Amino acid sequence: MAAKDPLSTTPDTDPNTFTNAEGEDIMYELVDQEEEWKRCLDEMRQAVSKENIIALDCEGDNLSRKGKMQLLSIATRDYAYALDIQKLKLLPFVSGLKEVLEDKNVMKLMFDCREDADALFNQFHVKLDGVLDIQLLEIMKRSQFEGNAINRKRGDHAIHAIRLDSLFDCIKEFGKSDEMIKQKKEGMGRKNEWANRPLTVEQMKYAKTDVLSLFCLFDHFKPVDEEMSRLKIASQIYVDLKRSIPNREYNDFENNRYLPVDVIPDKGSVSFPVGDISCKTCHRRFPRAEFSNSQLKTNNQMCRTCKKVKNDNDLHQNRLDNYERAQYRRSWYDDSSSDDDGIYEFNRILSLYLAVMKKK
Repeated sequence: MAAKDPLSTTPDTDPNTFTNAEGEDIMYELVDQEEEWKRCLDEMRQAVSKENIIALDCEGDNLSRKGKMQLLSIATRDYAYALDIQKLKLLPFVSGLKEVLEDKNVMKLMFDCREDADALFNQFHVKLDGVLDIQLLEIMKRSQFEGNAINRKRGDHAIHAIRLDSLFDCIKEFGKSDEMIKQKKEGMGRKNEWANRPLTVEQMKYAKTDVLSLFCLFDHFKPVDEEMSRLKIASQIYVDLKRSIPNREYNDFENNRYLPVDVIPDKGSVSFPVGDISCKTCHRRFPRAEFSNSQLKTNNQMCRTCKKVKNDNDLHQNRLDNYERAQYRRSWYDDSSSDDDGIYEFNRILSLYLAVMKKK
């Protein structure tokens, strides 16, 4: 018998069934009643007492401190639940979940934890801790960084940034499961409709994929020893990036597809130099060497990531401007052509009229 794909669902069973790396079926259950939550909490505590690791993912329309959280998926290696936060509201957090999420000794597998942490802190007063962020782990495992530093020298002011991969990208590259890719893709069109009830089958599959794939990716990358130490440091920085901003601006310098400067330590390092000068766009503090002399003189300093974002935006704006100019020129030529046709027709009719009048 062929081995089961560790990232595939079992087509012969319930659509909410997930097959883990050991070939065991895991049920993904919607929890929207108090009694169901109590059972979920008991099972989670039992699992954590054996292995102190869970997977976590939050869903919501424009998820952040501003956008409401509507669903929270939480899983162990044996159990997986979708907590309907829109219906349960504060109940899970005041009856045990807050303690688990804030326990630094319980590892939480997440993928880009920044908005989740911001929403949990500002909406439910939960200061998430103990995160292992798979998005950062994937960067650490890229072949280009195996023998090279992730962080460039600060004196190099060339525009440079590391592009972040999405969870969908990681599932496609490392999961090797057509079924999982399909479920993720089918739910993408409904991912901004989390306030609607009842949740659709596609939404449930999408949320299930987001949380249950994290164990598979974590096991695939297998961080150990020094890598695990660096991942914990990087994840702690990452989890605090957005929730620590007093007043968020929700602009491209906050939300982009690049790794922020000074998040993942290089091999052999566990910290970054203390910064005393703020980037004017992301407002994070860096050493003076992060900025060029001309930036400092004009009080317009930008870190490397923000420079890349600005460069991308400028290129995009140039393309738009060129397109608009091309459209304007085309419109002008079309209008000119129609005017010439009108003048020609007027002159033709005038000539015929003069000829008729001459005959008279």
